[in-house]
Amino acid sequence: MPNNYLFLFSTFIKIISQQGDNKELLRVDLSLFNYPEGFEKSIDTFDCDVKVQFAKANIIFLFKHIDAILGFLDSLNIIKAALIIASTQADAAFEQEQAFKVHLDIAFNAQKIIISTNSYSDQAHFLDLGKLILKTTFHDDPKRCLVERQNVRLKNILASRVKFDRDCNIIGEATLLECAELNTLINRLLYPEKVKAEPAVSIKVDWKLVHFRLAKDGYSCVMRILMENFSENIRYQIPEESHTDEILPTLRLRAEIKKLVLKLYFGGSDLSVRREPRNANLKLANVQIEILEALFRQNSDGSYKATANVKNFLLDDLRETNKSTSVTRMMNRHFTVDPNTHMFVASFDFKPKNQSRPTAFRQLTAQLESLYICISLDYLMTLQDFFISGLPSANVETQQKAEQPSITTTDQSENDQNR
Repeated sequence: MPNNYLFLFSTFIKIISQQGDNKELLRVDLSLFNYPEGFEKSIDTFDCDVKVQFAKANIIFLFKHIDAILGFLDSLNIIKAALIIASTQADAAFEQEQAFKVHLDIAFNAQKIIISTNSYSDQAHFLDLGKLILKTTFHDDPKRCLVERQNVRLKNILASRVKFDRDCNIIGEATLLECAELNTLINRLLYPEKVKAEPAVSIKVDWKLVHFRLAKDGYSCVMRILMENFSENIRYQIPEESHTDEILPTLRLRAEIKKLVLKLYFGGSDLSVRREPRNANLKLANVQIEILEALFRQNSDGSYKATANVKNFLLDDLRETNKSTSVTRMMNRHFTVDPNTHMFVASFDFKPKNQSRPTAFRQLTAQLESLYICISLDYLMTLQDFFISGLPSANVETQQKAEQPSITTTDQSENDQNR
């Protein structure tokens, strides 16, 4: 069996490729600073300074190649490499009871990830992460001592559904996702042993607008990716952590999305052109969620609590049929509910088993305010048809297997002519 057997029928040969003609893929400037014994470091004094420039790269995400992709990403772990190189300076800093500070100034075009329905398909979902900006600052907080603050910004994020030609060039594209800038703020305590009441790491995510546009064939493509590309399972081996009697907060994550919009469309997408505007007459539904908040807290014993709040939820019928005489607002808060009240509140508590608790504790609490719901049998049948008929049928795999021998014959005949 030849070594390239797995690629005989594969559409994507290059898993990772650099975009553009720039010969420099990665540039890292690493500076380590040596200070004399007893030197008092100021807020703006760093032990290590890292600057990174990274060219745009395309990554084909196939589940069977997950190990290769993870290996590549692990090789780009700049922070880890910098800390290993600077271990001597770090030990010296700790001996002086001063925090080891790494300053990061990273700005590069983030990766383009192509998630194909399977190895042989000419259709995929295309995720452009835009531009990544990461900067480190340090703050002297009187309550939390010295705090390391990582500000991560993702700009120009775009997701679309694409179609390729035989040379893996994009010939058609339909936009699926447009969103505002994603801001993430990571605060890490450099002296956590001095502030035990605060989590060592706290994360805040802010996203003002996320807008999805999905047609029936786009939904079908999503389901094919889940059923075909993600058909393999990865079993994570999580090591058991040692526990102490004292339970301390370790992580706090807070995320907020100002507005989340999902629009559904009849019919399919025109993949013969690039980013053709959607036909407004084919609108089916508009789902809008305003102010989605999530909070996650984890403790040192493995227990955690997650809460989620939704301020407002709307569902509109956007069909053109009888639009002037029909009710278009299918779901909304009831007129008796205070406009400032959250429509949906949910929380989940988890506590692992221990000596005093033989079984793990899990509790889900949810509260839903009164809703106004307009039930239309015709509309429910239309939504059912959208989701059910969009599921991939069993004959898709059969069709792919039937197409493979023709590819083999063509490749074999071409090889015979070249001999």
